[in-house]
Amino acid sequence: MANTSNLTLFYYPISYYSQKALLCLHEKQLPFKRHVVNLSNGETYAPWFMKLNPKGQVPVLKDGDTVIDDSAEIAAYLDKHYGGQLLQPDIQTDFGQRVKHFVQLLDDVNVPVLTFGGIIFPEVIHKSHLPSFIIKSSRERVMANQFASVFEVGMKQAEKEDSSMKDIYEQKKANMGKMLDDMKNKDAVLRERSKTRDILHEVEKELRKTQEENSPDKQTWLCGEDFTLADICLCNLLTRLYFVGYSGAMWENNLLPNVDAYFEKVKKRQSYKDVVAKVHSPSFIVGMMARKYMPYIGIGGLLVGVGIGVGIYLYSRRK
Repeated sequence: MANTSNLTLFYYPISYYSQKALLCLHEKQLPFKRHVVNLSNGETYAPWFMKLNPKGQVPVLKDGDTVIDDSAEIAAYLDKHYGGQLLQPDIQTDFGQRVKHFVQLLDDVNVPVLTFGGIIFPEVIHKSHLPSFIIKSSRERVMANQFASVFEVGMKQAEKEDSSMKDIYEQKKANMGKMLDDMKNKDAVLRERSKTRDILHEVEKELRKTQEENSPDKQTWLCGEDFTLADICLCNLLTRLYFVGYSGAMWENNLLPNVDAYFEKVKKRQSYKDVVAKVHSPSFIVGMMARKYMPYIGIGGLLVGVGIGVGIYLYSRRK
């Protein structure tokens, strides 16, 4: 087994994909060093970070000289090089194949488009659980394309320090432009919503199948008794959909009872509490608000993250 003292995660606590990587590390019970990337001042666009990850996104896992810049690849890397229960079971087994299928299915959801699409077009959601001021501010910032000014600062700095970085920045700018166009395209948001609803219907069937395959006294997760990468993907997605406002028309109100019950159950899991709930403590949220953090489009938005943090806290208080 590799030396865990070499593991460093570059992340932002309330980003969607950072939470996926954090859940993987917590489920594997691996110690790691934390490096929070300051999204408020565009640190993911800073030359040092763009050299680390030309995609300009968190999370990034560094293990000695090895750099893994994708949350799905981080999970695979941890399984290959570290002990503990496998996040992705052997794909030669039926269980492993089922897990792999749902990981691919859930990872195919375009979370940024659903997140900001639900904010820009409130008619596509059922009921938002985000504070109204968060919704208003996020909508204004996306429509005004305010991420561009932060991006340009990083690009100009990079050109001064290393002219070879220009192409990397131009590619990032093109990718961000396309994503922003999709966020502002109601038809694209509706297509993504429809696709996600279909995926959750398949999840509902899988949950029912898993329950039928096991005795009633056994606790089961998406594909079996073990909590896997498929569960990490699912609980992360359900959390985002709930707070943006899709849950009432997707699985609540007895639409998908197994999905609804699953979501309630997973919120009691320790890794979920540590990664999703703990980092959204009132003191953490107030601190972000005091520093006037701005949204970061690529990972779902800091303002949305702050709102989700507030929502998680208030929601947990009602339990």
